[in-house]
Amino acid sequence: MIAAGAGQAMAAPPYPASDYSVTCSTQQVPVTNSFECEVRGPDGAQAQLQTTFAGEDADIVAGTVTSSAKEIAGGLAQFTVLAPSVEGPIDIVGIVDGEVVPGGEIVVLAVDTLATTGFDSWNLVIVAASLVVVGGAVVIIAVRRRESKNVEQHA
Repeated sequence: MIAAGAGQAMAAPPYPASDYSVTCSTQQVPVTNSFECEVRGPDGAQAQLQTTFAGEDADIVAGTVTSSAKEIAGGLAQFTVLAPSVEGPIDIVGIVDGEVVPGGEIVVLAVDTLATTGFDSWNLVIVAASLVVVGGAVVIIAVRRRESKNVEQHA
């Protein structure tokens, strides 16, 4: 029984080595923008990037596209991916010398649904600055009134 289990384990397809990986420069991308992906593996190996787009729009042909092979140099091969003109997920995997290397999913979003960076609440800054100016004016007026009352009392 144990011998059969060991034999089955030997026949199972091997997982890619732990130094094989796929990483991309983003997890979300606006429509029609490009992003970079890297497939890591041993130098001299042939790497490909495979993308699968679900294509929720009937006008777009959904399917899988596999890049041409690139030789891994310096531990990685770089690929540029162009996002389609419609929203949806892109599944990405790498292929190194015929072995599939798990990647991930990039979500293609409309530009107006992406979060903006920077400070968008300038109206709050204006209100806060106005309150500081008004508060300062109130303090100055109160000090002058107190000084004028003190002068009148001593005279």
